[in-house]
Amino acid sequence: MGLEESAIRVTLHRLMKDGDVVSNSRGSYSLGEARSPLYRVSQLWKDIPSLTSTWSGDWLIVHTAHLAKSDRTAKRLRERALSFYGFVQAVDGLWCRPNNLHMDTGNLCEELFRLGLERSAILTISEMVNPLPEIEFKHCWEKDALELGYTEGKTLIQSSLRSLEAATYSERARESFLLLNALFKFVASDPLLPSEFIDESLRNDFHDHLVGYHKFGTRAWTEFYKDSVL
Repeated sequence: MGLEESAIRVTLHRLMKDGDVVSNSRGSYSLGEARSPLYRVSQLWKDIPSLTSTWSGDWLIVHTAHLAKSDRTAKRLRERALSFYGFVQAVDGLWCRPNNLHMDTGNLCEELFRLGLERSAILTISEMVNPLPEIEFKHCWEKDALELGYTEGKTLIQSSLRSLEAATYSERARESFLLLNALFKFVASDPLLPSEFIDESLRNDFHDHLVGYHKFGTRAWTEFYKDSVL
């Protein structure tokens, strides 16, 4: 697979020190408490179509202007939590997103808190938004970049499947791992906007291909492992 044993040991040691992974037994590791909330959110990609509902035109607003800006760690965790759920900072201290997530406000707040948002942040639902001059909330998200990401992601998956038709288990496992890693980074940054903002059919088509490719990658790793131990 091209991975040096010493490099793996060094990386595992660093991850354990940071609390990202814990050792269950010799040679067995799992995600630590520091990564558990992030991992739970990252697994939502498997059921993307069910995560959103029809948008009725209202907005989720999070006020953070009163929170400390000097604490860089708190600021980083706050922004990561809000970004993970598709919020963007429209103006200083005011984050927003369409209220189209299939999740009640209480559960959303708890998820944001687990990811690092301070409990003193203020989350409200607004049916009407009167943006400041020259600010249009819909333009806070990069529609073209998102739709291009869906299209290119689908193309990369199709190209990979074609190129790996006659590949070895090792080659399939390695390439699928690298591509899925790149695709998951894109998925993690997807704000899951409603159809009023983006072409939902592109997102759903990409998601279908991603689910299929993930199954392909899982089979590749299973066969690679079986081949390695025989």
